[in-house]
Amino acid sequence: EWFKAKGDPASERVFLNDAVGLAYDEKGEAPPWEELKKRADESDLPRGLIPIWGVVLTLGIDCQKDRVEWQLIAWGRDNRRHVVDVGVITGHISEAETRKGLDSLLGGRWKHLAGRLLQIDLAAIDGNAWTEDVWDWVKKHPASKVIMVRGVGSEAAPLLARVKRERDRKGKLIAYSRRFYNFATSVLKMALYRNAAKIDPMERGYVGFPQGLDDEYFKQLTSEHRKAVKRRDGFLDYKWVKDPTQANEALDTMLQAEAAALRLNLRILPDREWDRLEKERASPLEDAQMDLEEVGLVATAVVSPAKTAIVLPRRAAPRKPARGGFVNGWK
Repeated sequence: EWFKAKGDPASERVFLNDAVGLAYDEKGEAPPWEELKKRADESDLPRGLIPIWGVVLTLGIDCQKDRVEWQLIAWGRDNRRHVVDVGVITGHISEAETRKGLDSLLGGRWKHLAGRLLQIDLAAIDGNAWTEDVWDWVKKHPASKVIMVRGVGSEAAPLLARVKRERDRKGKLIAYSRRFYNFATSVLKMALYRNAAKIDPMERGYVGFPQGLDDEYFKQLTSEHRKAVKRRDGFLDYKWVKDPTQANEALDTMLQAEAAALRLNLRILPDREWDRLEKERASPLEDAQMDLEEVGLVATAVVSPAKTAIVLPRRAAPRKPARGGFVNGWK
């Protein structure tokens, strides 16, 4: 059990607390943003391109008053992740043009280093604010494609859990309850910050960054730290705090994308499934043209859906993916 957990802070915490009965040294400091930016600048991958080991794509979406921010993450074995791209769609989630932009993003294809075009496997959108507006967009897409999520700060919370069934004032079950999930922000932040400091791409939990991300992205990603607050009874509570003048959407969308990965059970996906995914998605195409100038451009050809659906344990197979063009570079 320890060998399976080692290298992943969230799994280490569960093992030491539950299996061994020991306290876990939980540090909550992010690595310096300058170090992450330097590593990204030295990367061989530009924005918009999926690394060779990345075979599953999840999307994190965060809603603001005048915009929707998103982040696309590629996942591989051993809980490794790579930032594919980030972007902003202007307008509120309730506006038709904003929803149209999200629809195009969700139906897009993204270029893999092997030459294939991959689709987004699952998107997780923040449903804590403007919940009804968010649900009005979400319900137009299958549950295998989009879920709603909400972060909870308790360090004892499970990594991902469906929200309790909610009812309106008349006692009627609210429809979005069946695809609304809480995720443990505190635990995931600690794990992210520890993993972000790793420099070996093959190390468990590694976080990769592409060229082309600006300083602000890394400042947002590392914007929070864990602070001990003494209670009246003498015990300590831990809270995540940030400079009120610093935005943190890059961190929020990263965690939302990870919540989608948790929903896909990527942490416990057996090796045979990774073997299958790598064979289907990361094997080179015959006569594939790897012209990096094509990255970031809108694909004009219609791509036939490949057999790219993940087989989820104890769940029905996802519906056939929708057709769509490659979308990138939202302003």
